[in-house]
Amino acid sequence: MMAIKKVIFSKISFHFLMFGFFALTSFFVLSYAYYSQYVDMLEPCNLCLYQRYPYWIAIGLSVFGLFLYKKSKIRFVLYAFLFFTFAANVGISFYHFGIEQSWWTDHEICSSTLGDEDDIDEMRKQILATPVVQCAIVQWSLFGLSMTGYNFILSCFLMILSFLGIIKKRN
Repeated sequence: MMAIKKVIFSKISFHFLMFGFFALTSFFVLSYAYYSQYVDMLEPCNLCLYQRYPYWIAIGLSVFGLFLYKKSKIRFVLYAFLFFTFAANVGISFYHFGIEQSWWTDHEICSSTLGDEDDIDEMRKQILATPVVQCAIVQWSLFGLSMTGYNFILSCFLMILSFLGIIKKRN
C-alpha cells in the first residue's frame, strides 16, 4: 500500500495537488451555498453573499495554478493571491459571526437599499419585492455552529495551506 502511494504521489506535483485541492474545495463550498439557497430555501443575507466572492476568486486562481504550477514565480504570486483572498474571507466571516453572536451590531451592510424613486407605488413594489434577511439571524447550524462559523474555520485552514504553498521550496 505504501509503495503504491509513493509511486502515485511521486508522479504528481505537490503544487498541482494544492491548486486542485483549492479549486475543488472552493467549488464544493459554493455548490453547498447555492444548494442551501435554492433547494433548502435558506435566503442569504448580504454578508453571506460577500463570503462567496473569495471562493469564486480562488477557483479562478487555482485553475491558473493547475496550468502554471511548474513556473515558480507565477506559482508564488498565485499562492500569495490565494492567501490574501482567504484572509479576506476570514475577515468577512469573522465579522459576520460576530454579528450572529451579538458581539457587535451591523449598521448598514445587512440593510436593503432602495433606489431613488419618485413614485410612491414604485417604492412600495420595490419594498415588497425585497426579501428581508438579517445577518444576525442564524438560519442553519450544526453542533451549535452556523454556516458562517464553519466558513471561518475553513477559510482559516485554506489561508494556512496557501501560506504553506508560498513557503514550499520543492517543485
